[in-house]
Amino acid sequence: MIYDYAKKCLEDLKEYPELTAEQEKECSRIILDSKNQFSDEVLEAREKLVYANLKHAVYTALKYRGYQVNIQDLIQTAYTEMWAASATFDYSKGSFFNYAYMHMTKALRFIGITLPNLISIKGVINDLPRLIKVKRAFFQDNGYEPEVEELAIELGLKASKVAAILRAINRVLSVDYDKDQMMLARQMMY
Repeated sequence: MIYDYAKKCLEDLKEYPELTAEQEKECSRIILDSKNQFSDEVLEAREKLVYANLKHAVYTALKYRGYQVNIQDLIQTAYTEMWAASATFDYSKGSFFNYAYMHMTKALRFIGITLPNLISIKGVINDLPRLIKVKRAFFQDNGYEPEVEELAIELGLKASKVAAILRAINRVLSVDYDKDQMMLARQMMY
C-alpha cells in the first residue's frame, strides 16, 4: 500500500522534465533578483524548480517510512519543504535538489519524531465524560485519586486507553482537536 501511493505519485510526476543546471540558475536569478516574491514570474520560476524535483521529494519521503508515519504525510511534508526552499534557493550553493534536500530531511526527521507521539482528542472524547464521573465517584468513595489501573477496571477499558484519555486532557498535541471540547474537558476534570 505504501508503495502503491508512492508509485502513483511518481507516475503523475513523469510529465515534469528535469531542469538543466543553466535552467536552475535562471530560475534562481529570477527568484533572488525580484523585489516581489509573489509576482507571476517568480512563482513560475519556483514552480519550475519544484515540479522538476518532486519525484526526488517522493524518494526522500520513502526513506523515512520507518518512523510509523503515514506515507502521504511524509510526502506532503517533503513537497511543502521543497516549495519553501524554492523561495531562498541560491544557485551558487549547488543544485536545487541538494538545497531542498536539507530542508526536507530536517522536516521529515522532526515529523518522524513528533507525529507518532501525538494524541488525537477525537479518539478519546467519547469516553471522557464517563471517565470523569467514575473518577469523581471513586474519589468520594475511597478518599483518594484512583490509579490508571483502578479507573480501567471501573470503566471496563484497557489501562492504555485510560492513560491516553488522561494524557489527552492535559496535553493535546493533535492537529485535529476541537478547542471548545478541550476547554470543556479541562474544566470538567478540575
